[in-house]
Amino acid sequence: MGQHSEKVEYRRKVINAELWAKKVKKMEMIRKKSGKKTWETLYNDGSSIIEHFGKDGLANKKVKTDATLTIDECIQEMGREEADAIIGRY
Repeated sequence: MGQHSEKVEYRRKVINAELWAKKVKKMEMIRKKSGKKTWETLYNDGSSIIEHFGKDGLANKKVKTDATLTIDECIQEMGREEADAIIGRY
């Protein structure tokens, strides 16, 4: 029965990591003197969306990148964040 408990626990971690991976880690906007802006949204799994806007405010280009972390790496990183949060409470 213990082997099933381990599989269930791992599956729970995978589901939580999949949700965590798609959360925004950082957003950054770079504005040039010409009025053009670039927005970069970085997600927890390392994927990103980069949007380029002209000075008229309309999107000119949108670039998506793939995730750089595997699901197991996401589980590890999520665990580190949880541990840091627990340590930070004290």
